[in-house]
Amino acid sequence: MSRAAPVRGRTVVMLGLAFFIGGTSRAFAQAANWTGGYVGAQLGLGNGSVDTGFAPVAPDPAHPFKALKPVTLTADTQGLLVGGQGGFNFQAGRLVVGGQADFARSTIDGSTSVTPIVREDGSTQPGSLTAAQSTRWLLNVGPRFGVQSGQALIFGTVGISLAQVKDTALTDYRPNATNHYPGALDATKHGWHWGAGAEIAASKKLSVFGELLSYRFTVANEAEARTFDADPPDEEGFQVAYTWIAKPTLVFRGGINIRF
Repeated sequence: MSRAAPVRGRTVVMLGLAFFIGGTSRAFAQAANWTGGYVGAQLGLGNGSVDTGFAPVAPDPAHPFKALKPVTLTADTQGLLVGGQGGFNFQAGRLVVGGQADFARSTIDGSTSVTPIVREDGSTQPGSLTAAQSTRWLLNVGPRFGVQSGQALIFGTVGISLAQVKDTALTDYRPNATNHYPGALDATKHGWHWGAGAEIAASKKLSVFGELLSYRFTVANEAEARTFDADPPDEEGFQVAYTWIAKPTLVFRGGINIRF
């Protein structure tokens, strides 16, 4: 009896596993048609970089402040994205076309700094330069084009994108006392994205996906080059001009969709 019970137990487990695999296989076979709507959730990882230019502005061209060397700092950024998506597909044969909109909150950020400050002649000045960027959210809208391969949909996508991005810079210049020149550009950037991925039918109603996207952004309604006063303002009217130039951002994300 002691041996028969484990044997019967293993037999039941194996039969159950076989039944589950067989049922799942039949569900896979029924999930080949991608026509219909869907909603889902996503989790992603993004990284990019931004070039921040620093250039001193002094009323007197001969003043030592003007002799500071213009420099560009590159801040690398990375972080997580969490959000959701919804769309609709239409399948004709193996070809699938559709459209999708998605939104994600973002923790993509990064900063860099250098010290001391360098002059045009190569000498140094006490102080530091700091550049940073943070992305708060991303919104995408665009079509998808794909080909069914077994239980997978191999697709490409391209569309418009919006992102809330804050660029900051700080010049800490110390001739005699500490002078700060903070600068910030907080704007909704618009641009476009393109990428490719694969979605696999896990059942008739559920699918999982992974994709890689590349983003290009510009600034809407505000220039990316601005000049800032000292904080607190100094009597000599020194300023620092900052220029922000964003590089492409890459996002890898995966998630699930419920199809209906």
